[in-house]
Amino acid sequence: EVADEVFITETRKIPMFEHGDVVRVVTIVRDITDRKRAEEALRASEEKYRTLFDNAGTPITYVNLDGTFLLMNPVAAAALGGTPDDFLGKSVFEVNPGVADILMDTINRVVDSEAGEALEHMVELPSGVRWFYSNLQPVTEDHRVDSFYGRSSY
Repeated sequence: EVADEVFITETRKIPMFEHGDVVRVVTIVRDITDRKRAEEALRASEEKYRTLFDNAGTPITYVNLDGTFLLMNPVAAAALGGTPDDFLGKSVFEVNPGVADILMDTINRVVDSEAGEALEHMVELPSGVRWFYSNLQPVTEDHRVDSFYGRSSY
């Protein structure tokens, strides 16, 4: 602590040898306060995002370009008749083959145009047929679309 300010440091101690004996220790101290504050801000932001995602009253999914579910909130999973763990890592072809081709066509248009697109589609669920209105938005990384997220209502 210096002048009522708290610093977080990383310390490394390096023994210096002469003829097999430690004759001195070099200590390197580095101020990592900014990094630790940034890590804490990121953790808090991720926690807020996760809370919003998990508790949103609307189905939200995150899917890669092959149509594999990477994230799914509980509302989306419940609408499909399960929990998020039931669907993560599965393809839209496995989850709902009846609309998979339509969804993949939409994904390809979103990738090509780099612009979101909305669609209405009927989904056959264990609980019966349900119509969804979905909004698909591209997610870019390194200036290219690598996945997309979808928000639906029914």
